Amino acid sequence: MEVRRDWMIPMRDGVHVAADIYLPEATPAAVILNRTPYLKDPLRQRGAPLPPGPFANMPPIEERMSVFIDAGFAVVVSDTRGTGHSEGEYDYYNFEQGPVDGVDMINWIESEPWCDGNIGMMGTSAGAVLAYCAANEEPVHLKAMVANMHPSDAYLDQWFVGGIFRYQNRIGWCTGMLERILPLSTANVEGPFKERIRDVHQQRFDRYYRELQLGKSPVNMDWFRRLFDEKDDGPFWEGISVRAKHDRVNVPVLNQGVWYDHFGRGTLDSHNALTVPRRLMMSPGMHGTRAGDGGFRKDQLRFFQHYLRDVDNGVMTEAPVRLYHLGHEDWVDHPTWPPASDQQQWYLTSHGNLQPSSPSTTDTMTLRHDPSSPNRSISRPQDLRRFEEGALVFTSPPMGEDTLVIGSPVLTLYAETDAEDVDWCIQFADVFPNGRSRLLNYGALKGSHVFSHENPSPLEPGQTYQFDIEIWPIANLFKQGHCLRVVICHSDFPFFEVNPIPSTSHLRTGGQAASRLRVPVVTGTDV
Repeated sequence: MEVRRDWMIPMRDGVHVAADIYLPEATPAAVILNRTPYLKDPLRQRGAPLPPGPFANMPPIEERMSVFIDAGFAVVVSDTRGTGHSEGEYDYYNFEQGPVDGVDMINWIESEPWCDGNIGMMGTSAGAVLAYCAANEEPVHLKAMVANMHPSDAYLDQWFVGGIFRYQNRIGWCTGMLERILPLSTANVEGPFKERIRDVHQQRFDRYYRELQLGKSPVNMDWFRRLFDEKDDGPFWEGISVRAKHDRVNVPVLNQGVWYDHFGRGTLDSHNALTVPRRLMMSPGMHGTRAGDGGFRKDQLRFFQHYLRDVDNGVMTEAPVRLYHLGHEDWVDHPTWPPASDQQQWYLTSHGNLQPSSPSTTDTMTLRHDPSSPNRSISRPQDLRRFEEGALVFTSPPMGEDTLVIGSPVLTLYAETDAEDVDWCIQFADVFPNGRSRLLNYGALKGSHVFSHENPSPLEPGQTYQFDIEIWPIANLFKQGHCLRVVICHSDFPFFEVNPIPSTSHLRTGGQAASRLRVPVVTGTDV
């Protein structure tokens, strides 16, 4: 194998992006492109000794791509503009220039003698967004794409779940990006572009030093402030959401995600929005880790072998949807996402129960919020019981038989509050016979967004509202003897930011305004 490190590739506006190129012994070959803002080779691209960020557990790119290199594909991994060794300015996934950068990269690769004209793209998280951004531009030489663990709707999937700012993840991600956009050491730079790359980092250092002399932050984080300040959905978020252009994707796509991931909803939505040949896989695991990403390698390889090499390996004759069923702890094939289901109703009672019929009498339960003492988030997935201490908890009777729930449950609450805004933070759990409460997923809704995320309005104290709260997708087998549980509170910090307004809310049960949980139950599946 030949490795060409730190190759500078020209974009249409004159900016050059840095790439590492892995070439097999036999060329020309099919090529797989991976564009990342997280450093193309973090072990060799050293920056400031910052604390481990949200990417600490993510496998190195070279490890991720090794299965393709070993299989004889050519692989190109690039720093996106303004990150790593690439020229230009970074501005959140490069939504301004990033899509055409992707097209320019594909066109440049196609023109190289080591490319046989068959090009695929892949990426995880931001890399998947960048792959979609390029595919949305309909590049003529792109043949297939793999997208792992990514947001589809930037507002609801990524920044403001139900209108509530996703505090821990977004703050951690933004601070983690500092190392990618600050000046890096060039001690390990190789190849014919050493001087150009040294100039990249000298210019960054000079620019940051000038800002320091002016008493300003040396790092351009204006893009983060803009995102944080855009608290309502609308044209801005539509413009940076890949779902807005899914109808323009014209190549086969393999979407892959994990259940315990903050982008699980987006991965599933992307699959449903596409009209091209497509496959979906959802596995256990956490975002970007070896558990969440590593198990997909052989499926990615088979997908690219089929579409870039015309290998008849049955990839697209298999079931289009493959889900790992939690509880059952095994893989099961399905024809669609979500599979056909019956909506099972569970009504909340004032005694903390979930029951299949509405209580005959109306009652209320009180939930208070003190912003100085919020409910503390647990690390997902863990036993939920510690979190439940400051919340309203509703539990079903033990299941009389194994019950398979696949899809997005919806919690409907009828409630009034004494504040002009409240945050509803919901947890959905599988309760084991020994009492363990296994978190499956969460949901959230800012009260002022009850009617619209685009045009929120203050709540009127004392007025009863119907709050419909989407719980993010799951696939879980509730075994016989296990219970459903829903946990309701007004805070989940630091997972979400804390609502600064103290409040007392009254949740209604029974009668005409009966708070209830709707659960998609799948029957007839061999599990």
